[in-house]
Amino acid sequence: MTGRERHEPLRIVIDPDRCEANAICVQVAPGLFAIGAGDIAVASGDGLTGETDDGIDGDRLARAEEAVRQCPTHAIRISTG
Repeated sequence: MTGRERHEPLRIVIDPDRCEANAICVQVAPGLFAIGAGDIAVASGDGLTGETDDGIDGDRLARAEEAVRQCPTHAIRISTG
């Protein structure tokens, strides 16, 4: 492949039926998560795509992945698109 490779944006997806608003995601990744209406976690910002050469902001992705691992109800996933 020549030139800069384009990556699909990664998005944080939260299952509102599983979220119990434990706010662990907010503690692990402030700025990526917040507690919204109805005491359900919401992803803040516009996803995880950043301004790095490979299109992925490694620090934000690492924090989001840690939030996925620590969510006690498994309500968070990272998805493309």
